[in-house]
Amino acid sequence: MMKTRLQGLALAAVLMLSPLSMAAPAAGAPLVLAPAEQAVLGQQIGLRLKQDYHDLSRVPAALAALKPQDGALTGPALAESWTRLLQTQLQDAHARLVYSPEALPPDAEEADEAPSGPPPEVMRYLNCGVERVEHYPGNIGYLRVDAMAPPEACAPTLVAALQVLAHSDALILDLRRNRGGSPAMVQWLASHFLPPQTALSAMVRARDASHEALMTQAGLPGPDLARVPLYVLTSSKTFSAGEHLAYDLQQAGRAKVVGEPSGGGANPGTFRTVHPHFRLWVSLARSVSPVTGGNWEGDGVQPDERVKAPEARRMAYGRALKDLVLAKAPSAMPGEREELLGDLEKVLQLLGL
Repeated sequence: MMKTRLQGLALAAVLMLSPLSMAAPAAGAPLVLAPAEQAVLGQQIGLRLKQDYHDLSRVPAALAALKPQDGALTGPALAESWTRLLQTQLQDAHARLVYSPEALPPDAEEADEAPSGPPPEVMRYLNCGVERVEHYPGNIGYLRVDAMAPPEACAPTLVAALQVLAHSDALILDLRRNRGGSPAMVQWLASHFLPPQTALSAMVRARDASHEALMTQAGLPGPDLARVPLYVLTSSKTFSAGEHLAYDLQQAGRAKVVGEPSGGGANPGTFRTVHPHFRLWVSLARSVSPVTGGNWEGDGVQPDERVKAPEARRMAYGRALKDLVLAKAPSAMPGEREELLGDLEKVLQLLGL
């Protein structure tokens, strides 16, 4: 993730002195903000966006839209309303204001950046996003990954999953429920599917013209799958870092994407505390593909074969079988794939696909 330098504004101190921090909600009741309190919250959002947002040219329109309502609003209602405004004015699907019924700690101002996802112990508890590893007839592997977990905590889990599939003649990578996470895991996974030193989508900041390149790496633990036919499943819920991996593999000509257009969020960043009960997503950079010069913001990753998300796995399995047969791929069981294709619907039913 792009590093950000905090530029001298002690936002935590500002928040502690703000009148917003003085009105704590009653137990079990959401915070209610009067128009004056909404205005102060808008000022804090403005300070944070001006300090950290990757493209300053978009900030004025967003701040102009965050006008206090005529009457008081609950925290959840205000967060929902201002999230829609921020996403529209910033043209940023990541942008959001989140209300917390519990008091939030201020950000540590000395930190360059905050984590973009759950802490490592939580990711390990969630099995690092690895939900399913399966092997299908025809020697086709299947891996479902629901989050891009930080490699420093989760690489061993992903290595174990990939090792199970190391002998597959084709792979299906299911990202339909992947909502994102660590760009470092995108780089890590891409390094197993692409040759070393392949350029991935870079992190670019218009505000200071900085550019952080991402390249695939050599020598990582785990099998080399760079020559195995690859099919990536997406849905409208695939988002952020999940989209990053799907997009880069597709644009490199390495994978066929099967399913629905993804959610359309291409701006990596992190949450910042802007009030004791509100957190703001601040996009710190914009992803830029070395192939297209663009990204998937707004439009999402467009599938090569478009089908409803629940049908994507069966479609990809059938496509993988057909492609292997057409390529006359070697098989330890000659004729098996042709037989599977001849009775594909029954095979799909037996596999529960």
